[in-house]
Amino acid sequence: MRQYRRIKEKHPDKILFFRMGDFYEMFYEDAVEASRILGIALTSRQEGVPMAGVPHHSATTYIRRLLEAGYTVAICEQLE
Repeated sequence: MRQYRRIKEKHPDKILFFRMGDFYEMFYEDAVEASRILGIALTSRQEGVPMAGVPHHSATTYIRRLLEAGYTVAICEQLE
């Protein structure tokens, strides 16, 4: 989560798609907003952190929907 927070600090006005294995995951406010806009499940991660995710192979569709809704998206591929 430290890595996610560092990247999010650099892009606070964007919804951050953070690659974790076969999914792009969003956390905190991004997860809440994306789940509402995209109609995807909102769950929680460790310590109750809100989380939503989409399969990497369908991410383009979800990103397009966010862009059409007026959001800006940042994409972070898996770094470790």
